[in-house]
Amino acid sequence: MFEQLDFDRNPHIGIFGKPNDDVIFLRKNLPKRVKKRVGKTLNVKVVEISISTSSIIGSLLALNSHGAVITSETDEETVEQIKNEGLSVFVMQDKHNAAGNNILVNDTGALVHPDIRRYNIKQMEKTFDVPVKTGTIAGLKTVGMA
Repeated sequence: MFEQLDFDRNPHIGIFGKPNDDVIFLRKNLPKRVKKRVGKTLNVKVVEISISTSSIIGSLLALNSHGAVITSETDEETVEQIKNEGLSVFVMQDKHNAAGNNILVNDTGALVHPDIRRYNIKQMEKTFDVPVKTGTIAGLKTVGMA
């Protein structure tokens, strides 16, 4: 199904939400009609969250069907909301902690910013339950937004 809509006159849904096969995490305070259309179009449950009072959920969260990696600027309530959807959660302490911008992940593997610390990569492998490699896309280190 194809739907065309905007988020406060911005068509870039990837900034404001992050989906997997079962759920989409959207920023809080979206109009009810927008949330309903997104959920119906993607055939997923809609969960509203706030990460560090930011509306750019997609830039700060990376997830697959097994787990989620989130910026360290989050709070415990948000972590619990994500866990309540059956996902493991790793709160990443790293200079490059905008997880959605720096991690490209699915249920087969992950590619991450080449400067992310090795410890964090090991934690991502456990959280996502997939192999994680470092690299770039077309020379861009921010592989999640490339």
